[in-house]
Amino acid sequence: MFKKLLYLAALLVSTNASQASVHYVKSTGAGAQDGSSWSNASNDIQAMINIAAAGDQIWVANGTYLPTHLANNTATISLNNRNNAFVLKANVQLYGGFSGAETLATQRDSTSLLTVLSGDLGISGDSIDNAYHVMIASGNLGTASLNSFAIRWGQADGSDSIMVNGNNILQMTGGGIACYGTALAVVNSLVDSNSGIKGAGMYNYQSTLTVSRDMFRYNSGVALLSGGSGKSGAIYNEQSTLSITICNISRNTAGGIMNHNAAGTISGSTIVRNIVGISNDSSSPVIMGCTISLNFGIGAGGGIRNTNYSSPVVTNCTFERNTSQSSGVNYTDYYGGGIYNDNHSSPSFTDCNIYANFIGGSNLNLYGGGIYNGNFSAPTFTNCSISNCGLTAIPTSYGGAICNDLSSAPVFNKCTIVYNVGTNGGAVYNSRLSAAVFNNCWIVDNGDFDTDGGAVYNDSSSSIFKNCVITGNTANRGAVYNKNSSSPVFTNCTITNNQSNIGSGGIWQYGGDVKINNSIIWGNASGDGVYLADGTATFTAKHSLIEGQNSTADGNIAGTVNPMLASVLLNNYNLLPGSPCINTGADSLYTGNLNTDLDFEGKFRLIDTSIDMGAVEYCGGHPVITTQPVSRFCCLNGTTTFSIAVSNSTGFSFQWQKGGVDIPGATAMSYTVSNVSYSDSGAFQVVMSGSACGKFYSAFAYLTVKSPAKITQQPTDTTLCAGSNLRLSTTTNVLGLSYQWLKDGGMIAGATDSIFVVVNAQLADSGKYILTVKDSCGNADTSRSAIVSINPAVAPVVSISSNQGDSVLNGQSVIFTSSVVNGGAAPQYQWKKNGTNIPAATNDTYNAIANADFQSNDQISLSVKNTDACGVVSVSTTILMYVHTSSTGVINAGNNSGHFSLYPNPNDGSFTIKGVAEGLGTVTLEVYNMLGQNVYNEEVPVDNGQLNKKLNLEKSLPSGNYFLKINGVGTTVIRFTINRN
Repeated sequence: MFKKLLYLAALLVSTNASQASVHYVKSTGAGAQDGSSWSNASNDIQAMINIAAAGDQIWVANGTYLPTHLANNTATISLNNRNNAFVLKANVQLYGGFSGAETLATQRDSTSLLTVLSGDLGISGDSIDNAYHVMIASGNLGTASLNSFAIRWGQADGSDSIMVNGNNILQMTGGGIACYGTALAVVNSLVDSNSGIKGAGMYNYQSTLTVSRDMFRYNSGVALLSGGSGKSGAIYNEQSTLSITICNISRNTAGGIMNHNAAGTISGSTIVRNIVGISNDSSSPVIMGCTISLNFGIGAGGGIRNTNYSSPVVTNCTFERNTSQSSGVNYTDYYGGGIYNDNHSSPSFTDCNIYANFIGGSNLNLYGGGIYNGNFSAPTFTNCSISNCGLTAIPTSYGGAICNDLSSAPVFNKCTIVYNVGTNGGAVYNSRLSAAVFNNCWIVDNGDFDTDGGAVYNDSSSSIFKNCVITGNTANRGAVYNKNSSSPVFTNCTITNNQSNIGSGGIWQYGGDVKINNSIIWGNASGDGVYLADGTATFTAKHSLIEGQNSTADGNIAGTVNPMLASVLLNNYNLLPGSPCINTGADSLYTGNLNTDLDFEGKFRLIDTSIDMGAVEYCGGHPVITTQPVSRFCCLNGTTTFSIAVSNSTGFSFQWQKGGVDIPGATAMSYTVSNVSYSDSGAFQVVMSGSACGKFYSAFAYLTVKSPAKITQQPTDTTLCAGSNLRLSTTTNVLGLSYQWLKDGGMIAGATDSIFVVVNAQLADSGKYILTVKDSCGNADTSRSAIVSINPAVAPVVSISSNQGDSVLNGQSVIFTSSVVNGGAAPQYQWKKNGTNIPAATNDTYNAIANADFQSNDQISLSVKNTDACGVVSVSTTILMYVHTSSTGVINAGNNSGHFSLYPNPNDGSFTIKGVAEGLGTVTLEVYNMLGQNVYNEEVPVDNGQLNKKLNLEKSLPSGNYFLKINGVGTTVIRFTINRN
C-alpha cells in the first residue's frame, strides 16, 4: 500500500512537472549551473527557489546541502551565518531523492538516495555554530511542499528573532523546520538530530500542516528550558492544526508530539521510545489507530499527557510499556505510566488497549501504573482493555492500573481491567474526593497478598459501580478496601471468588458507609462478604445477597442462601434457573434507564417483572457463552479465527462485529479473517439474537496485526578517515525484530542491533555492509548495501631548526624555521614551548628572544595539522634550548685582536686553531661545556703575530657542543662540536 501511495504521489509530481518548470540541483553543480537540466544543475537550492515561479518544482539530487543564504534576505549569501536557512516560496514544491539522471520522478529511489538539508555550519560536528533553523516556512505558501528530504543538525537555541515574510521567527523554535502562519505538506521525509528549546524537529505556529509518511527521530531539547525533559517536542504545535499520518516518531529526548492550544489529527502512526509520547496542553486532537509504546515520562505520563482542559478523542490505539520514572530529576511523586489526565481535561478513549504500562522506583510515591486522573479531570474510557500494569515501589504505590485523584470524575464503560498490581489498589485507587464511575466493567485477577484492595481501594472517595463483575482478585485486605469516610455505591454488581489474608475477601470497610443495591457478594475466601474494621464503619444493603449477612430487611436475602451462579471459574456469572436472585432486585434502586440499559453481558437489563440481583440478568432458555473469544496477534497476510462456545445455540442467530459495526456475512459462531491487513486491527465481539431477553454480547477480543519486518531507513554510504568512528544506523517499522549485520557477505559476530558501530575504524573496515532483519512471522528484509570507504590518515612530517642552534646567549634573537612534508594545501601551524601552545605563534617560522621568550631547558616544538581530507596533526621533535650569561665564564664574542678559526668542526676532539694576534706574545685558551663549566685551560705562545695551535681534548670529554674562549687584548668565542661516533 505504501509503495502504491508513493507511486501515485510521484506520478502526480511527473504530471505537474509537464505543466511547470523543473529546476535541478546537485551538491557539486554541473555545467553552466543555471539549474536548467541535470547536466547544468545548480549547487544552490535557495537560488533555485528564488527564481522559481508558482507551480515550479525543485528536484534535488542526493547529497548534503548547507544553507548559505540569510533567511531574512535570501538574495544575500553569508557563509556559516547561524541565521541562514532554506526558505520556502509560495506554490513551489521541493523533491529530493534523485540520483541526478532521472527524467521522471517515478524513477527516483528516495529510500536509498538520501538528500540531506543540514544545519551543521562552521566546525563539522560542533552544534554550537549550527544554523538556528534548517528550513523556514513562513506566510501564505499556497501549495508549497517538501518531499523526500532528510533535515538534520538544526540548533534552535537563540534568544533573538528575525523577520521572514512578515512573521517574527524566534531563534529558539524549530531547529529542523520552523513554520509560522503558513500551510505546508511534508511528505516521506526524515527529520532527525535537531535540537531546540521549542520544537526541536519542527515548530508550527498558527499554521496548518500535513505531515505524512515521515520519520522524526533523535531530536533533543536544549537545556535552557527543556533539556531531556520531553518539553521541547520533536514536533511542537502552537495554535496550529496538524494532520500527522503514518509517521514514525521515535527516540526523541525532546519528546514526541507537543500540542499547545492546538488541534488536528494523528492517525496510523508509531510513537515509540520518546521522553513523553504525546503531550496536550489546552489541546484536543483526534488520535486514531496509533501505537504509543516504550515512551518515558519524567514525573508523569509516559505515553500521553493531557493537561489544562485538553480533551483529545482517542480511538483504537495501543498504549504499551510506557513508564513514568526519574531521569536525573529528583522527583518523589510519579504519575500515570501510560496516560496522565490533569486539570479539567476530559479526553475520551475508545477501543484502546492499555497494556503493561508501569511506574518504578524506590522510596517514592507512585500513582496509577497505567492511568492517572487528577485535578477535576473527567476522561471517558469505553471498550478498553487495561491490563498488566503495575507499580514497583512498596508500600507507597497507589492503583496498579488506575489512580483517580483530586476530585477527578472519570467514567469507565465496558472496560476489562485485568492482571494489574499495586500496593494500595491492585487495579484501581480512588482518592481525595474523586468520583469515578464504572459501568459494565470486568475487574478481574488483580493484586496480590501484599495489596490492600485487590481490585479497588477507595480513600476519601465515593466511586460508583454499576453492572460490574469484580472477581478473582487477591489482597491482604478485601477485593474492595474503603477507608476515611469513603462511601462507594455498588448497584447490580457481582463480587465473587476473591481472596484476602485478613477479614473479608469481598469488601473491607474502615469508616464511611458503603451502599450495596441489587448486588451479590458471595463465594469470596476469608470471612464474610463485608467486613467492618472499626466502630464507625457501616454499610447499607438493599435487595442484595451478601454472604455472612443474615438480615432480610430492605428486600435482602439471607447470606446463607446460595445465589446459584452458573460457573464463576469459567467466567459465567449468569443466574441458574431457580436462583433466589431472579426478579428480587428493586427497579427503584437502579440508577440507569431500564428501558435501554444492557447488563454485563449485553442483554436487556430488565427482562421480566423486576430487575434481578447481580450484574447479569436472567432469561429463561437464554444460552450462556461458555467460551469467550480470545484476542489474537496475527501476521500480515495471515489467517486467524475468533470463536465462541455457547450452552445452546438452537434458535439463535450470531453476528460478529468489529468496533461495534456488523461484519457482512459473519453470522456463524466463529469468524475467520483471511489475508489479514492492517485495517483488520481492532476489537471484535459476537452479538447473539433471537431471545426474548434481547441481544447479548460476548467479551471483546482484540486483533493486532503484526507488520512484516521492514527497514524504513536505510544505511547510507560512508567515507571516513582512519581513526574515526564508523556508525551505520537503520530504522525499522516495528519492534522485537532480530538483526544481523554482514560485511562483504560474511556475518559480523555480535553485530545484532539496528545500529552498527566500529570505534577507531581502520582501512580493513572498508567494505560492503548490509543488515538483515527478521520478525516472529518469518518475514525478513535486507537493507541496501552501504559502501564504507576508510581512507588512510595523512600525517605531516615535520622538522624544525634554529638559526643559532640550541645554545644561545642571553638576549640573543633566534629564528626557528620548519620543514613540512604532507602538510596539505593550507597547513595549520602551532609552535609550542614545553608542550603548551605559544600565543600567536602560528606561522611556519617563529622569532624569539633568548631569556624573554624562552629560558634554558625549555623545549621548543611545532605541531602541524594537514587540513585536507583525512589530514591529522603531527608534532616535530623538540629542540632543547640553553641560554648562557656572563656568569658562566663565556661572554659575547668580540674579535678585537684579529680573526681566528677552528677546524675541522665538528671533530673527534683534535682541532687546529689559527688566527692573527698581532702584538701579543701569548693568548689563553679556555674550553667550556654547555653548562658553563671550564673543562680545559692553556696559555699558548703567539709566533710573529700568528696563532697556530693543535688542540687535543681529552677522550673523557663526551660528544656535544662546546665553546672555545680565546683571551688576549679582547675576547673571541668559537662554538664547536665533539663527535666521537
